[in-house]
Amino acid sequence: MERLILVLNPKSSKAKLIDDEILKPVRKFKGFLIGKFEVKPTNVDENAEKLAEILQDGDLVVACGGDATASVGLNGCLLSGKDVVFSALSFKSLSIRA
Repeated sequence: MERLILVLNPKSSKAKLIDDEILKPVRKFKGFLIGKFEVKPTNVDENAEKLAEILQDGDLVVACGGDATASVGLNGCLLSGKDVVFSALSFKSLSIRA
């Protein structure tokens, strides 16, 4: 069974939106084992190292959030040395200037 690993920050201002638009629909996927890696309030390097420890060849890793979450996801994939696929879904806050 293929694994889909979602990288997210539960403390993000967009956490509720990510839960509604990503996590709830993804739970209905068939043929995937769904995993969730929650970014901890330490730093990018520590989070990336922890993510790297759980990755396996063939995983699909999707970072859902802003720049820091995407950085954790990408760096975790690179540090793992595993054959994984990485993608990012941006939920970055938009700033509108008048």
